[in-house]
Amino acid sequence: MALLASPIQAAQADDPSGEYAYNYEFPLGTAPLMTPEMVMDGAAWWWIPTFPFDEQCGVTDNNSQAMPPVGTTCDLINLGLSNPTYVAERNATNFKFDTRPGHFEGEGRFIRFSFHQDSMWNLSMKVHGWGDWHPQTQASIESGVIEAYWHHYADVLKAKIADGSLTGPPVTNERERITRRALQCAEGDANEENNCFEPKAMRVLAGDAGDKGAVGDSDQALSAACADADYLDQPGYARTRAEADARIRSCISNMRANFTGAVTQAGSLVNVMYDVNETAGNCFDVRDVDARCRTLRPFGVELQSIQDFYLRSNYTDSAEAPYTATNPPGLGLTAPSSLLDMVSTSTPTIPSNLTLGCAPSTANNGCDSRIKVSDLSKDHGEIALPPSTWTGYARSARGQMKPAGASKTNFQTAVDAAVAETKRQWGDFKAALRTKYGDRRGRHIACALTHDNLDKCEPGPANMGVMLEDPETGNTAPIGWVNWFNPNQVGGPVLDNSMWSIMGLANDAAYAHHPDPYDRQPFHVIWYAHADPGADFDSVKNKVNNMTTYGVGHSSRSGWWSDNWQGQSNNQSQYGPIFSNGHSNNIRCAPGGSDNAPVPTAEAGQGVFKKSFICQMGSSQ
Repeated sequence: MALLASPIQAAQADDPSGEYAYNYEFPLGTAPLMTPEMVMDGAAWWWIPTFPFDEQCGVTDNNSQAMPPVGTTCDLINLGLSNPTYVAERNATNFKFDTRPGHFEGEGRFIRFSFHQDSMWNLSMKVHGWGDWHPQTQASIESGVIEAYWHHYADVLKAKIADGSLTGPPVTNERERITRRALQCAEGDANEENNCFEPKAMRVLAGDAGDKGAVGDSDQALSAACADADYLDQPGYARTRAEADARIRSCISNMRANFTGAVTQAGSLVNVMYDVNETAGNCFDVRDVDARCRTLRPFGVELQSIQDFYLRSNYTDSAEAPYTATNPPGLGLTAPSSLLDMVSTSTPTIPSNLTLGCAPSTANNGCDSRIKVSDLSKDHGEIALPPSTWTGYARSARGQMKPAGASKTNFQTAVDAAVAETKRQWGDFKAALRTKYGDRRGRHIACALTHDNLDKCEPGPANMGVMLEDPETGNTAPIGWVNWFNPNQVGGPVLDNSMWSIMGLANDAAYAHHPDPYDRQPFHVIWYAHADPGADFDSVKNKVNNMTTYGVGHSSRSGWWSDNWQGQSNNQSQYGPIFSNGHSNNIRCAPGGSDNAPVPTAEAGQGVFKKSFICQMGSSQ
């Protein structure tokens, strides 16, 4: 292996007060199927067998001797001598060691290894050392000992890259990671539109290190309904296009059944009064009781099937001729796929060369001469958990394929497609809930599926306000403000004073249309209340309904009187006649007028109550 760069000294050897640095770069070969992240993963996974020392920390991880975690001190043994080294950093493409007393480079130095790739897929490893000067540091650099160590390390990595054995740890929870990347709430996300799943809800859907979640719960079936949907456009192939299409349609039918079943189950999560009537729990302990679990179980199975569609078919793949049963063509299509439209009732059009794998069994002679699931599988590759969006190495040959000039392997493309499809499925599921249960109840159900605090999904308090009708056009518009009340305020002074204040605003708005208060035409005021049926709607509704005559006005004039909103009123304003106080004119209102105008802030599914009044300015008394 040729050395690309010689040591660069940042300080003279006879200047012990300054840093003493070196930089090397070693080629690791041309590898279109590898990325720097993949090399880093492999280097960490196979660290003990590849790193150029006799003995490392002895850390084991899943039966493989891997790089110890950050924060570990290792005694690297060389020729029987210990070299204490502290693992300071590990990132996607590099790692850093700090030297401790007794290290052959001397104490207080730093060594960073980083992996790179140019536009022609040439991989390289850079090694940068810096820190305190020591006599042994100078001697090791000038003698070429340090260069030789890292040169040997690069040689070992290059050989493993060339033979395909530099792979990272196996990943078996791809579905959890795809689901989390698609639907997990970002830190600080208020989740007001129910677009993502909060931590506990996400655990039920996707699982974690302790369980498989709803998405992985049917792993043992491996989406069996989609098996044996293989086809190769070559004479004499064991399956016809029609047979493969029939299996694919059966698979899609099963997906739709799970999707629809989940929508049906969701109705038990929130009742017609918008109350969440069951406590959300863990699908693995109370799966037959809890409404959230009964909903997410079939939805999770459907998500697993659609994710497997991309990971185990040739839908997004690229491949190069000649095509065989072990190397079927790729379609290079993008997601979301029209085939996976779960709300459609039409028969999907299937691409002519779409194929899924044959699942070996005695009944099909082990898929002899047919495309097997393993020939298309892009499982067991590295998928970083959010917030990272990095997708790394692929452990399967099909997943490692990358067409000339492309930036992604088949595995990376399939993961991106599965993430996009998972997002689409949840959006469609929310829409299906609104279609089946109405907009408001559907949104409450989506809230109860995605939120950890179910109090946020309960009905809100009663909503109350006032509209004013324009006397010239007949158009109505809300004025004042919308009041939200909790039960202990209903009927109390806060509510009463708010009513009178809003009435004053109605007067002010009417005056804006007709500035002369003594030539005012009667104006129309509509009080309204609306709320979810589960809220304390009746109390607020009754308050509006009881707004008839508060006392008797001057002389024979009865009705409801108020001064304007400028704060000149006293208790009489609620119970008796109001006369001019020198700052405003009076309003006289009595029940009447039409209340056909729609309530501007009411939503579908809410209870609504309106009461109409005809009001007119009164002259000074």
